[in-house]
Amino acid sequence: MIDNFELIKSFLKFPNDDIYYHLQILRRGKDHPELPAANRVIKPYFICSLESLDYVEQEIKNLCKFFGARAYINLSPKSIKKTTMLQLKYLAQRAYEGDFKKIWKAWNTCAGEIKGEEPRWIIDIDNTTITEGPIIDLIDGLEPIDPFGYSKFIAEIPTKSGYHLITTPFNLQQFKKEYPDIDVHKNNPTLLYCL
Repeated sequence: MIDNFELIKSFLKFPNDDIYYHLQILRRGKDHPELPAANRVIKPYFICSLESLDYVEQEIKNLCKFFGARAYINLSPKSIKKTTMLQLKYLAQRAYEGDFKKIWKAWNTCAGEIKGEEPRWIIDIDNTTITEGPIIDLIDGLEPIDPFGYSKFIAEIPTKSGYHLITTPFNLQQFKKEYPDIDVHKNNPTLLYCL
Protein backbone atom coordinates (compact mmCIF):
# COMPACT_ATOMS: atom_id res chain seq x y z
CA MET A 1 0.00 0.00 0.00
CA ILE A 2 1.16 3.53 -0.76
CA ASP A 3 -0.51 6.34 1.19
CA ASN A 4 0.83 9.77 0.16
CA PHE A 5 -2.00 11.81 1.73
CA GLU A 6 0.06 13.46 4.48
CA LEU A 7 3.04 14.08 2.19
CA ILE A 8 0.90 15.65 -0.54
CA LYS A 9 -1.17 17.79 1.86
CA SER A 10 2.01 19.70 2.70
CA PHE A 11 2.31 20.86 -0.96
CA LEU A 12 -1.28 22.01 -1.53
CA LYS A 13 -1.70 25.76 -1.39
CA PHE A 14 -4.96 27.71 -1.60
CA PRO A 15 -4.02 31.41 -1.96
CA ASN A 16 -7.56 32.39 -3.02
CA ASP A 17 -11.06 31.01 -3.66
CA ASP A 18 -10.34 30.40 -7.36
CA ILE A 19 -7.90 27.50 -6.80
CA TYR A 20 -8.62 23.77 -6.78
CA TYR A 21 -6.68 20.54 -7.32
CA HIS A 22 -7.98 17.84 -9.65
CA LEU A 23 -8.11 14.40 -8.05
CA GLN A 24 -9.40 11.20 -9.68
CA ILE A 25 -9.86 7.61 -8.65
CA LEU A 26 -8.79 5.50 -11.63
CA ARG A 27 -9.07 1.80 -12.27
CA ARG A 28 -6.12 1.17 -14.55
CA GLY A 29 -5.97 -1.31 -17.39
CA LYS A 30 -2.47 -2.34 -16.26
CA ASP A 31 -3.90 -3.47 -12.94
CA HIS A 32 -7.04 -5.06 -14.49
CA PRO A 33 -6.19 -6.52 -17.93
CA GLU A 34 -9.63 -8.19 -18.04
CA LEU A 35 -11.34 -4.78 -18.34
CA PRO A 36 -12.45 -3.61 -21.80
CA ALA A 37 -11.14 -0.04 -21.42
CA ALA A 38 -7.55 0.92 -20.66
CA ASN A 39 -8.49 3.19 -17.74
CA ARG A 40 -11.78 3.99 -16.08
CA VAL A 41 -12.50 7.03 -13.95
CA ILE A 42 -14.34 5.79 -10.88
CA LYS A 43 -14.88 9.23 -9.36
CA PRO A 44 -13.38 12.71 -9.77
CA TYR A 45 -12.89 15.17 -6.93
CA PHE A 46 -12.17 18.89 -7.03
CA ILE A 47 -10.25 19.81 -3.90
CA CYS A 48 -10.75 23.45 -2.86
CA SER A 49 -9.23 23.28 0.64
CA LEU A 50 -7.24 21.01 2.91
CA GLU A 51 -10.44 20.49 4.90
CA SER A 52 -12.24 19.20 1.80
CA LEU A 53 -9.42 16.69 1.21
CA ASP A 54 -9.58 15.57 4.85
CA TYR A 55 -13.36 15.18 4.50
CA VAL A 56 -13.11 12.78 1.52
CA GLU A 57 -9.89 10.95 2.47
CA GLN A 58 -11.55 7.86 3.95
CA GLU A 59 -14.09 7.73 1.10
CA ILE A 60 -11.24 7.79 -1.43
CA LYS A 61 -9.41 4.99 0.37
CA ASN A 62 -12.59 2.91 0.57
CA LEU A 63 -13.33 3.35 -3.15
CA CYS A 64 -9.75 2.43 -4.05
CA LYS A 65 -10.06 -0.76 -2.00
CA PHE A 66 -13.48 -1.65 -3.38
CA PHE A 67 -12.58 -1.12 -7.05
CA GLY A 68 -8.90 -2.13 -6.90
CA ALA A 69 -8.21 1.41 -8.08
CA ARG A 70 -5.67 4.16 -7.44
CA ALA A 71 -6.16 7.79 -6.44
CA TYR A 72 -4.17 10.39 -8.38
CA ILE A 73 -3.92 14.14 -7.84
CA ASN A 74 -2.55 16.82 -10.15
CA LEU A 75 -0.29 19.08 -8.06
CA SER A 76 -0.66 22.03 -10.44
CA PRO A 77 -3.26 24.31 -8.86
CA LYS A 78 -6.06 25.06 -11.34
CA SER A 79 -8.38 28.02 -11.74
CA ILE A 80 -12.11 27.47 -11.22
CA LYS A 81 -12.86 30.46 -13.47
CA LYS A 82 -10.66 29.23 -16.34
CA THR A 83 -12.04 25.71 -16.05
CA THR A 84 -15.60 27.09 -16.11
CA MET A 85 -14.88 29.14 -19.24
CA LEU A 86 -13.36 26.11 -20.98
CA GLN A 87 -16.37 24.04 -19.95
CA LEU A 88 -18.77 26.59 -21.47
CA LYS A 89 -16.82 26.44 -24.73
CA TYR A 90 -16.79 22.62 -24.60
CA LEU A 91 -20.55 22.44 -23.92
CA ALA A 92 -21.38 24.92 -26.68
CA GLN A 93 -19.26 23.00 -29.19
CA ARG A 94 -20.81 19.66 -28.24
CA ALA A 95 -24.33 21.15 -28.39
CA TYR A 96 -23.64 22.77 -31.77
CA GLU A 97 -22.49 19.40 -33.13
CA GLY A 98 -25.55 17.66 -31.65
CA ASP A 99 -23.42 15.42 -29.42
CA PHE A 100 -25.09 15.17 -26.02
CA LYS A 101 -23.66 11.83 -24.93
CA LYS A 102 -21.83 11.94 -21.62
CA ILE A 103 -22.22 15.72 -21.47
CA TRP A 104 -22.25 15.43 -17.65
CA LYS A 105 -18.54 14.61 -17.77
CA ALA A 106 -17.68 18.05 -19.14
CA TRP A 107 -16.24 19.52 -15.93
CA ASN A 108 -13.95 16.55 -15.32
CA THR A 109 -12.82 16.59 -18.96
CA CYS A 110 -12.03 20.30 -18.81
CA ALA A 111 -10.28 19.95 -15.44
CA GLY A 112 -8.01 17.34 -17.01
CA GLU A 113 -7.21 19.52 -20.03
CA ILE A 114 -6.68 22.94 -18.47
CA LYS A 115 -3.15 23.89 -17.51
CA GLY A 116 -2.33 24.72 -13.91
CA GLU A 117 -1.74 28.20 -12.56
CA GLU A 118 1.70 27.11 -11.35
CA PRO A 119 2.91 24.31 -13.63
CA ARG A 120 4.24 21.21 -11.94
CA TRP A 121 6.07 18.61 -14.00
CA ILE A 122 6.56 14.97 -13.09
CA ILE A 123 9.78 13.09 -13.74
CA ASP A 124 8.66 9.47 -13.68
CA ILE A 125 11.40 7.23 -12.27
CA ASP A 126 10.44 3.55 -12.53
CA ASN A 127 13.98 2.30 -12.06
CA THR A 128 14.76 2.51 -8.35
CA THR A 129 18.51 2.32 -8.99
CA ILE A 130 18.39 5.87 -10.37
CA THR A 131 18.84 8.35 -7.54
CA GLU A 132 17.27 11.76 -7.51
CA GLY A 133 20.41 13.70 -6.56
CA PRO A 134 22.07 13.86 -10.00
CA ILE A 135 18.69 14.53 -11.67
CA ILE A 136 17.90 17.41 -9.32
CA ASP A 137 21.38 18.89 -9.83
CA LEU A 138 20.89 18.66 -13.60
CA ILE A 139 17.43 20.28 -13.72
CA ASP A 140 18.50 23.08 -11.36
CA GLY A 141 21.21 23.98 -13.91
CA LEU A 142 18.80 24.02 -16.86
CA GLU A 143 16.93 27.03 -18.20
CA PRO A 144 15.09 28.84 -16.82
CA ILE A 145 17.54 29.57 -14.02
CA ASP A 146 15.90 31.04 -10.93
CA PRO A 147 17.47 34.45 -10.21
CA PHE A 148 17.31 33.76 -6.47
CA GLY A 149 18.87 30.30 -6.72
CA TYR A 150 15.76 28.33 -5.73
CA SER A 151 15.68 24.68 -6.72
CA LYS A 152 13.21 23.45 -9.34
CA PHE A 153 12.71 20.34 -7.21
CA ILE A 154 9.51 20.34 -5.14
CA ALA A 155 8.94 16.79 -3.89
CA GLU A 156 9.65 13.10 -4.26
CA ILE A 157 6.42 11.08 -4.28
CA PRO A 158 6.63 7.27 -3.85
CA THR A 159 4.88 5.14 -6.50
CA LYS A 160 4.37 1.37 -6.89
CA SER A 161 7.38 0.97 -9.17
CA GLY A 162 9.65 3.84 -8.13
CA TYR A 163 8.90 7.50 -7.51
CA HIS A 164 7.81 10.78 -9.09
CA LEU A 165 10.00 13.85 -8.83
CA ILE A 166 7.76 16.93 -8.81
CA THR A 167 9.46 20.00 -10.32
CA THR A 168 8.82 23.36 -11.85
CA PRO A 169 9.39 23.56 -15.65
CA PHE A 170 12.86 23.24 -17.15
CA ASN A 171 14.47 22.85 -20.57
CA LEU A 172 13.20 19.42 -21.59
CA GLN A 173 15.49 19.03 -24.65
CA GLN A 174 18.58 19.50 -22.52
CA PHE A 175 17.24 17.05 -19.93
CA LYS A 176 16.54 14.39 -22.62
CA LYS A 177 20.17 14.57 -23.79
CA GLU A 178 21.23 13.27 -20.38
CA TYR A 179 18.22 11.04 -19.59
CA PRO A 180 16.58 9.99 -22.88
CA ASP A 181 14.66 7.07 -21.36
CA ILE A 182 13.02 8.92 -18.46
CA ASP A 183 9.46 10.18 -19.03
CA VAL A 184 8.57 13.74 -18.09
CA HIS A 185 4.87 14.61 -17.83
CA LYS A 186 3.73 18.22 -18.02
CA ASN A 187 0.06 18.12 -16.98
CA ASN A 188 -0.30 14.77 -15.23
CA PRO A 189 -1.27 13.65 -11.75
CA THR A 190 0.88 11.89 -9.21
CA LEU A 191 -0.03 8.97 -6.97
CA LEU A 192 -2.04 9.83 -3.87
CA TYR A 193 -3.12 6.36 -2.73
CA CYS A 194 -3.10 2.73 -3.86
CA LEU A 195 -3.11 -0.75 -2.35
